[in-house]
Amino acid sequence: LFRSVVVVMPDGTRGAVRCANVVDSTGNAEIPALAGTDTEYLTDTELSVQGVGMARNTLGTGYANSDLSFVDDTDAADLFYFALRSRASLPADTWDQAQVVNSRERRRMVGAFYMTPPDVMNERTYPDTVVRTYSNFDSHGQTAHDAFFIEDPGHKPMYVNLPYRCFLPKTLDGVLVTGLGLSAHRDAMPILRMEPDVQNQGYAAGVASAMAVEAGVPVRAIRVKALQHHLAEKGIIPFETIETGDSFPPKDADFDRAISTLPNDYDGLAVLMSDPARAIPRLKKAWRTSENPEAKLVYAHGLGMRGDRTGEETLLAKFKSSSWDRGWNYRGMSQFMRSVSWTDSYAIALGRAHSLAAREALDAKAAELTADMHYSHFRALALAYEGVGDPAGV
Repeated sequence: LFRSVVVVMPDGTRGAVRCANVVDSTGNAEIPALAGTDTEYLTDTELSVQGVGMARNTLGTGYANSDLSFVDDTDAADLFYFALRSRASLPADTWDQAQVVNSRERRRMVGAFYMTPPDVMNERTYPDTVVRTYSNFDSHGQTAHDAFFIEDPGHKPMYVNLPYRCFLPKTLDGVLVTGLGLSAHRDAMPILRMEPDVQNQGYAAGVASAMAVEAGVPVRAIRVKALQHHLAEKGIIPFETIETGDSFPPKDADFDRAISTLPNDYDGLAVLMSDPARAIPRLKKAWRTSENPEAKLVYAHGLGMRGDRTGEETLLAKFKSSSWDRGWNYRGMSQFMRSVSWTDSYAIALGRAHSLAAREALDAKAAELTADMHYSHFRALALAYEGVGDPAGV
């Protein structure tokens, strides 16, 4: 069975490339997007994008890394003008600049498996791991997943298992996607997109495609264990990974343990964030029965961020009594740690819980803002007002 990919050359020549399978390493999930499968990028839910660089060349050097601004990688005009904008920000000793915009976040496929930050934070294992990525959460901007409005992603690098299913569309056959177009949440991507790991992804996808052709089967029907053995022989994954199963879903005992340890600096939050249906009843019970005010606040905070108002009175009291603390500003390179302060986080949780009772407190905090205060405070209030849903908050 042959498929075709329609291409247009720089001189305008059009044609069709016939092939059995396509490995999309555009970093923009171009092929599945054009074929109509689910993708995601900038949405009206959260305007977040990682910082973009434009590598500069200086004579005698061989490495450049930068973070200059933001760009919509699906907009040809924005890409064109970014190259011009970046030129104005480069130092005078720049000899030349890259021809390709160095964007860190692009359109992603929503595929057969969609990796989330809780998957990463819980060090989830899979039966079809084909790459072991290694990095830290160098987000080059603000995070957007609820887990990171509480959890500090930190600076320490870690290994992450990447399953073969992240390469595959939900239903479309004959396509494998690697790199920035992988099926993963934007906040998981910083730990999946380092160059050695992207190279390993391309190799794994290429071998998988060849295996499918040789066996006369779709790429989603190959013998994954055979692929894993080959990758282990190449040193891309450890041999012991081949026999590892899926560590999810967490056991009930894991949730119970997370509830008991959560007051200790939110230890166990990643487990609770993995499954709200099992977390919320436990958080409610813990909030009702806890006699420790600090623990009660932690449970209320977790409930609010999960969209539950049970602990509203505790969370609101804390927010009212909190001053604007040290917030967060964009600074480009080396953008580690949380992108919100604790007061920001309490405000966002009240918004996530649709707390109408929080309107007055939000108004009071908004009245305290001045133009020289941290950006994260403005963002937090905007998200909180949006979540509360009262049009007067505009």
